[in-house]
Amino acid sequence: MYYDERHQYNGERYYPRQDPFDSPPRITHIHTNVHPYGGPTRDMDIAKTFDHEPFRHTDPKYKCLCNKMHVKQGCKCILAFLIIVAIIAALLLILNWNIGTWTTLIIHAILLLGIIACAFALVLAMKTEKEKLLLPVAGIAILGAIISIVFLVFTIWSLIDPSGATGQLVNNFVVSQNASHTDDQGLHENREEIETISAITLVIALAALAASLWVAFVVYKYYMYLKDMKFARVPKNQVHIEIKDLKKGINQ
Repeated sequence: MYYDERHQYNGERYYPRQDPFDSPPRITHIHTNVHPYGGPTRDMDIAKTFDHEPFRHTDPKYKCLCNKMHVKQGCKCILAFLIIVAIIAALLLILNWNIGTWTTLIIHAILLLGIIACAFALVLAMKTEKEKLLLPVAGIAILGAIISIVFLVFTIWSLIDPSGATGQLVNNFVVSQNASHTDDQGLHENREEIETISAITLVIALAALAASLWVAFVVYKYYMYLKDMKFARVPKNQVHIEIKDLKKGINQ
């Protein structure tokens, strides 16, 4: 809806308090703040020109990496990461087929299938905008965080007490990888190797924990983004929100 409150002056139309020799101002939308001599004010919010509050796709709550990346882009990065992990896991599965046991082979295959399923679910969620398909990815991320915490505690304990139960487990791994080491119950001969393996595992566990938490955080934000976007597409939901806000204002 537009309005025109200009007055006639020598056959021309001008706004009140405007010099007739000035150029005529622009006619702006009725919801905008108009400067006395035309044109919107500098601090005008374009969203105020709409009858309803539009859905803000670039809202900071839908961003990650310190508001540097949208969650949809973050999910694309997660998808690329899952594909890389799946390729590496497939190569390791082939290696495990030759030198591993049936138990490790089955566990490895289950993990690989889980990663592929998560990647497929993430692709479907991004294509169909069905937020519930993100739940498997979030579940894997939470499971990865729990496993990382377990390994983190395990490695810290083995570093503090290399002669304890965790040190014994690490020592068994060291002995199985190097036949020249003796399985010393006192764990003195392999103490250096135990500490080295524990330190490496500690770093990997920290990295895995950080990655798992970030994936869970991004997936949760993307879940809320899809849910809010689909909610905003229904006009009656917007009307319901406005009525609710109006009642809240009256009660105050």
